[in-house]
Amino acid sequence: MLDQIYSAARKRFSKRRSFETLFLLLVFLITYSGSFGQKFAPFEDDVMDFIPEVSYDLFLKKQLLQTGLTSKDTITILDTGVVFDSIHFRKAGFRSKGFLKDSLSDVVFLQKEVFELDEVVIETVAKKEVFLGEKSRFVKKRSNPFETEPTAGIVFFREEFEDIDVSRLSFFVEKVQYKTQYKIKFFECDIQGSIFTNQTFKLRDLFFETPILTIDRSTKNEVSIDLKQLDFPKPKTNVFVVVELVSYEDEKGLALEPEPNKQTKLKYQLSKKMNYFAQMFNRTTNALTPFHINVNAMIRRDFNSMFKETPHRSILVAPAIALYGVPVQ
Repeated sequence: MLDQIYSAARKRFSKRRSFETLFLLLVFLITYSGSFGQKFAPFEDDVMDFIPEVSYDLFLKKQLLQTGLTSKDTITILDTGVVFDSIHFRKAGFRSKGFLKDSLSDVVFLQKEVFELDEVVIETVAKKEVFLGEKSRFVKKRSNPFETEPTAGIVFFREEFEDIDVSRLSFFVEKVQYKTQYKIKFFECDIQGSIFTNQTFKLRDLFFETPILTIDRSTKNEVSIDLKQLDFPKPKTNVFVVVELVSYEDEKGLALEPEPNKQTKLKYQLSKKMNYFAQMFNRTTNALTPFHINVNAMIRRDFNSMFKETPHRSILVAPAIALYGVPVQ
């Protein structure tokens, strides 16, 4: 029975859906399979987040029968006696969507249209300034605590620096719970391989690092560093950029180690680029790989070779780190 459910779900989500949502759907189907009425659960199409309390209208022969509200935390199941031939979903900030009953899936995907300021990268480009980064949605569930080693970051390529002088860097954080001391580090890197096979690099020399910087408690979203004031040199190679944790302090200035859910987290965003590199965990050695791998290129390649499909965009993310520069005169 489970194999049949899995097979049906795989076909339904072919070329579009992430394993996370597929897993949730399987749980719903297994838990609620039996003599129940129509069932459905709304999800946000871009980032695959569950959407609570979506209004829905049931129609029969174009006549409104009843309205309702989906569950705030699980699948919604209609009574077996409810007879309808179409349904319409609506929620503030989302594009309304309707389905004929025969085409209604167990998972309903809605497109968000209105965003809060802390949900997207805001490009704060000054006059004649060049932006090196991506402007896209944050994926909250993918935010990661600052790390003390350069395990994951963004590569900016040598060609991007040819016609500009880098002036500043920005990155984005979830709301900060404790005063956080950190550094921005830039490493030279020579990339080996191809995005179509296996693209990696080993860290070379440290090209540049900032002095210890501070993020105050309650800071959220964009953090900007003026690199021009720090005499940032012009890169002549690819550079791997990381935000590296130094320490946390409480209100008295004493060092502390916060619980994981209170550590300062770097936001990740949807990414169409392939410049996010990270060390991977080797299950055989129980250690990180000695090299960094192009994460999104690996995911695209694996999906293509294993499933003959393209990963859903919510799977392809990258640290929300950007550089700004001014054209070379």
